[in-house]
Amino acid sequence: MHSVIPMTDWRTTLYRELDQWHERGDQATLWWRDDDAQSLSAELRQLLNLAQQSHAPLALAVIPHGVQVALASQLRPRTAVTILQHGFAHTNHAPPDEKKAELGNHRRPAAMHAELAAGLAALRKHFAAQFMAVLVPPWNRMALPLLAGLAQTGFMGLSTFGARPAREPTAGIRALNTHVDIINWKQRRFIGAPLAVAALVAHLKGRRHGKLDRAEATGILTHHHVHDAECWQFLTELFAALNQHPAAQWQAIADAIRA
Repeated sequence: MHSVIPMTDWRTTLYRELDQWHERGDQATLWWRDDDAQSLSAELRQLLNLAQQSHAPLALAVIPHGVQVALASQLRPRTAVTILQHGFAHTNHAPPDEKKAELGNHRRPAAMHAELAAGLAALRKHFAAQFMAVLVPPWNRMALPLLAGLAQTGFMGLSTFGARPAREPTAGIRALNTHVDIINWKQRRFIGAPLAVAALVAHLKGRRHGKLDRAEATGILTHHHVHDAECWQFLTELFAALNQHPAAQWQAIADAIRA
């Protein structure tokens, strides 16, 4: 559990960490992933506006099954948005007594790879060069037997949650994870600025001290479809604070995953 930062002090605490990067002449790289896109909702429009206003490159994990043509036509002109693959249909196949998973140990790997290949083809068709073949497993869970076949299926990357154990978990696959989830999923609301910033600072500090992979950009994870007003307000303020500090550097996923 990260130590909780008092609400009024979160910018000071964040800047104190970033100042230490700056004093060493280093850049604290960050990236942003948002999950569960499938249609052009009001919440997604708000997310896209935030990305444009904050100049933060956005990696948008899109559910390929049933993806709407209107979504593709609206996203294609936004060159700062990269499309990733969010599983296939975001369907839970785990029994009630287990954590939710679409790509867990509950089905044959061959069947799951066939679905993922179909989703890959659909997203390439809709988004062309805007699409990057990075798999984002729904609920950030994936059975280990699937890992070895990802490159053969057509993927070049994998993104889940938590500090990556290896830059290349299997041949041909680069890992780039997220580390700060702003949603309290039990209550389906904003986790609160103290906890969110504590997680952000903890990952940055772990990188700076060499306890975590220094080359892995610190990833912020959002889910536009469940954001409350506090989520939107915090993201606006956080991105503004990051943009004002010389040590904070946003990276597009294409750069971050190859770092």
